[in-house]
Amino acid sequence: MSNYVDRFIKQHREYFIRNKTVIDKNSWHEKDTGSQSQIDFLFEQISEIKNRKTPKKDDEATVKKLQKEIFSLKERTSKKRETLFKEENSLTNSILGRLSAFIQETEKNGDRALPKVQRFIDTTVDIIKIHTDKCDLYLDYSLDDLTKEPDELETELRSEEIKFQDEVFNCKIKTQDSLDKLNITNSIENIKVQFFKDEKSSLLMKEPLVLKIPIVKKLTNEIYPSLNIRESNEMLFNMKEKDIPTWNPDKHFWEQEKSTLEFWEEERNKIQRGINIGGYFIHPWLYWHLNIFKTKIPLEDGTEPTINPYFRDNEWFFVENLKIAEDLGNRGMLLYGTRRFTKSVILASYVQFKAFTKFNAIATVTGGSDGDLADLTDKIKDSMTYMPHALNLSMISQNWDNGDTYLGLKKDASNPIVHSIIKVKNFSSGAKKSSQKAAGGAPSAFVNDEIGKYAFLKSYLAALPSFETPYGFKTVPILAGTAGEASLSSDAMKVLANPEKYNLLPMQWDLLESKIDPEHITWKRRNFATFVPAQMAYKKGFVKKQEKLSTFLNKPESKELSRYNIQVTDWGETKQKIKEFRKEAENDSLLLQQRTVQYPIDPEEVFLSAESNPFPYKQAQKHKEYLLETGKWDKRRFISFSDDGELQFNISTMPLAPYPHTGGTLEAPLLVFEAPPEQTPVDNLYVASFDDVKQDDSDTDSLVNFSIWKMPTFADEWGDRLVLSWTCRPQNRQLMYRIWLSLQKKYNARAFPENEDMGYKTYLENKFLDEQLLCSAVDFTSKMNITSNNKRKYGWTPKQSKKTLLGMFVSYCNEIIEEEDGKTIMGVQKIDDIGLLDEIINFNNEGNFDRISGTLGSIGWMHYLQSNWILPKLRSNSNKPKKKVEKGGFYSKNRKGNYLYKK
Repeated sequence: MSNYVDRFIKQHREYFIRNKTVIDKNSWHEKDTGSQSQIDFLFEQISEIKNRKTPKKDDEATVKKLQKEIFSLKERTSKKRETLFKEENSLTNSILGRLSAFIQETEKNGDRALPKVQRFIDTTVDIIKIHTDKCDLYLDYSLDDLTKEPDELETELRSEEIKFQDEVFNCKIKTQDSLDKLNITNSIENIKVQFFKDEKSSLLMKEPLVLKIPIVKKLTNEIYPSLNIRESNEMLFNMKEKDIPTWNPDKHFWEQEKSTLEFWEEERNKIQRGINIGGYFIHPWLYWHLNIFKTKIPLEDGTEPTINPYFRDNEWFFVENLKIAEDLGNRGMLLYGTRRFTKSVILASYVQFKAFTKFNAIATVTGGSDGDLADLTDKIKDSMTYMPHALNLSMISQNWDNGDTYLGLKKDASNPIVHSIIKVKNFSSGAKKSSQKAAGGAPSAFVNDEIGKYAFLKSYLAALPSFETPYGFKTVPILAGTAGEASLSSDAMKVLANPEKYNLLPMQWDLLESKIDPEHITWKRRNFATFVPAQMAYKKGFVKKQEKLSTFLNKPESKELSRYNIQVTDWGETKQKIKEFRKEAENDSLLLQQRTVQYPIDPEEVFLSAESNPFPYKQAQKHKEYLLETGKWDKRRFISFSDDGELQFNISTMPLAPYPHTGGTLEAPLLVFEAPPEQTPVDNLYVASFDDVKQDDSDTDSLVNFSIWKMPTFADEWGDRLVLSWTCRPQNRQLMYRIWLSLQKKYNARAFPENEDMGYKTYLENKFLDEQLLCSAVDFTSKMNITSNNKRKYGWTPKQSKKTLLGMFVSYCNEIIEEEDGKTIMGVQKIDDIGLLDEIINFNNEGNFDRISGTLGSIGWMHYLQSNWILPKLRSNSNKPKKKVEKGGFYSKNRKGNYLYKK
C-alpha cells in the first residue's frame, strides 16, 4: 500500500519545494517603497504649490495633474498586488487540493499513520501557512496609505481596496477552513473534544464550533431537538438564586445538564432578541447591561463590588435614543454632556455586547487618549472576569493598548476558532495618516470615545462607508465625550452643533423632557447632538429616587413592570445642588468656569473653554439672554440696490450664521443696530474692519465677518459701539465685496483688516479705491507707527499684533462703565450681536472665532485714532469760524457743536 505514498511524495516533493520558493519571494503583501517614494515626491510638489505666497494662473491645473499621477501610481500598484496575490492564491489552492487528495487516499488505504506521511503533510502545511500568514499580515493594514488628501479619486480607490481586503479575507478563510477539515494532525476523533489548554466552550461558541468542527455539529444536532427552550420575559437579576441552574465551568456547553442548557439558551436568546415586559420593549443591549454585564459599583459603605449595573434613567435615555437610531437605519449617536454620567461603563458594555452576541463581529473602539481607551477596555476585561460562564468568551490573543483582541477558542496552539474581534485604535499614537485608521472593514460596533479632545472628524468620516449596507447602517456608530476635560476641539464643535449633517441623531428634547417637570428644565432647546445634562451625573449629593418602572413609564396598571425599579434623577433637587455648587465658586472665575463646563445644564455651556476665558463670559451670557428675551437682538436686514445704485436696508427673517459654523457656503443677513446715516458722516466717525477667508470653494468652518463701529462720542447712544455686523459665507464673494464697498461709502468708514488673504484689497485695487478705503498698516507691538512694508501696506499683521489687539478687545469687554442713572455695566453689555457674544462666551486659544477676528481691526483703529488725536471733525452750530478742539475736548461734556455730516 505504501507504493502510493512513495510515488506521490516523489512526484510532488520537488514541485512543492519550487512552489515554496515562489510563494516566499512573492511580495504582494508588502508596501511598494519605490512607488511610495514617487508618490511622496508628488505630494511634496502639491504642497509647495498650495503653500506658495503668490499663486500662479495654472496652479489648479497642475495640482489636478499631479493628483491624477498619484492616483495612477496607486492604481498600478494596487493592480500589480492583486495580480500577484491571485497567482499565489491559485498556487496555494493547487497545493491544498493535492494535499487533500493525498490525505483522503492515505486514510482510505490505511497509510495515514505512517511517519513519512505525517512528515510530508507537515512540510506541505508549512508552505500553505506562508500564504495564510501573509494574508493575516496584509489584513492588519488599514487604508492609511491610500492618499494623503481626500479627493474625488480617493473614494474609488478606497472602494477597490475594501473589495480586495474582502477577497484576501475570504480566500484566507476558505483555505483555513479546508485545512481544518483535513486530518493534518493524525488525531483520532472521538466523543471527547479538547481545545488548547483544555479551555471549555461556552454557549456563545456554539455557532462557530458547529461550523468548524463536525463532531460538535453532530453532538449539537443530537442534543438540541430534545430541548424545551422557553420564551419568558423575566429578567435574570430579578430571579431567585435557587431558580438559576448552575453552569459547570469544567464542561462544554453540550456536556451540561439538560435543564441547565435550556435555561441559559433562553438567556442567550434574551441578549440577542430582547424581551417585552408589560408592553415595554427591553432592548437586547439593555437586557445584557442589566443582567450579564458586570462593573465596579461604589457603595455607601466604601466597598466597590463588581456587580450588575443599576437600572437608571441614564440607561433608559441612552437605550431609547439607540432604538430611534436603529429605527431610522442610517444614524449614529453622539452623547455629549456632563462628567460622571457613567459614559465609559455604557460604552464598554455596548462594545462587549456587540462582540459577544454576534458571531464574526468586529467591535471597534477608537479614541485619542491612551488613558481614556484604557479606562474603557479595563471595564470590558473586568466584566469578562466576573460575568456568567455560560455566556462568556475567552481571549485567544489580546492587544488592548492599540491593536486587536481575538475572542474564541483554539483547537491547538496554531489553530484559532475566532468568535469575534475587539479592535482598539488610538488616533493620537503618531501614525502618519491616523485620520484614515477607521476606514475599511465592516465593524459590527463602532465607538469613538472623548471626541471633544482631538480632531476626530476625518477618521469618523473615513469609517462611515464601512457602516453602509443596501438596507441601511449595519450598526449604530456611537460617539461620546464629556465636557470640560480639555478645550473642545473644532471638530466636536462642528458636529455637536449640526449632528444630522454627519449622520448623527439630533437631540431628542421631547424624550428627555417627558420625564421632567417644566419648572426644573435648565436648558433652551437648540440644534445639538444627544445632550446629557449635569443633573444626571453620578456625583456626591445627586441621589436618584427609586420608582416603580410602571410609574416611570406611565403604565401604572402593569403588574409586570411594577416588579422592577428604576433610579430616577431628582431634577428639582439636583438643580438646586448645581446652583449651590456654582455659587461656592462665584468669586473664583476660573473655578466657576470649570464647574460650569464640566457639569453643564444647557448645551451652550458645553462650548465653554476648559481653560481660563479672559472675556467676561458670564456677563456676556446674561446680556445675550436679555437680548433674546426682549427681542432687541433682532436687527436683521438684507441689502438691495435701487435703480440708481443706492443701498437699501430691508427687514430680513433669514437666520443668522450659527456658532460654531459647520462648513460650506452660508447666506445670512446683516445686523444693523444704529439706523444708517442719511447723509455722509464726517471723517473718522465710523471705522470698519473685516475677516475674510482663503478660498471661495473651501469647505472649512470659517466664516466671513464685516463690521462697523462708531467712535466714542459724548451723549451718543451708539458711541464706542458696534453699529453694523455681517457674518456669512456667501457663494458670490464679488457681490459681497460690492456691498462692503457701498457700506464703507455710506458710513464714510475706512477699513482696518487683518492683512492676510485680502481678496477685498484686490477688488478695491481694481477700482483704484484701496488707498481711499483701507487704513495703512500699523505695528501694534511698537509705538503704533504706520509701517512702510509695500507688500502689506494695509491692515494689521496677525503675528505681530493679534495678541495686542485681542487684549484691547478683552479690556473693552471688561471695562466698568457708570451710566447717567448711577448704574454700572460692563463693556460687553454694549455689544448686541448675539453671534459675537457666543464667541466671547466660548472663547479659547484653539477655536475659530471669526466675529472676534473681524472686530479686532475696528477696536485697534479706534485706539490708534484716539491715541493720535485723530478725531471726527466738529462743525460749529453757528457760522463763526471753528475753534480748535482742545485736548480732551472731543470727550468733554462742555464742548460745543455736533457731529453733522459732510457738505
